[in-house]
Amino acid sequence: MIRLTSMDGLMASFDRPDFAGIPHATREALALWLLYALWPGSFTTAVLRGDLTAAIESADAVNRHQLPAVARWCSMYVPLDAKGDRMKSWDGFLSSSSKGRRP
Repeated sequence: MIRLTSMDGLMASFDRPDFAGIPHATREALALWLLYALWPGSFTTAVLRGDLTAAIESADAVNRHQLPAVARWCSMYVPLDAKGDRMKSWDGFLSSSSKGRRP
């Protein structure tokens, strides 16, 4: 069973073959967002917000190719409180402060 409240657990969730192509930096950004509410870069933020146009526009070549896998991973592992319109109120699984918040 994958424990989604640890870095190792979150990183293990990418071990499935359909997620193998997701870049390591994107994996880390998603894990840090979920654990500590540290805001990711523009591509990952756009995916989490569900903004397909912004995700495509801000993606590098690898992330653009892996966009379906990243979106699928988010739909499987990111709680509703950590994506979409609720992102501003997400505190992370391990953080009870507002560290990393955007104004």
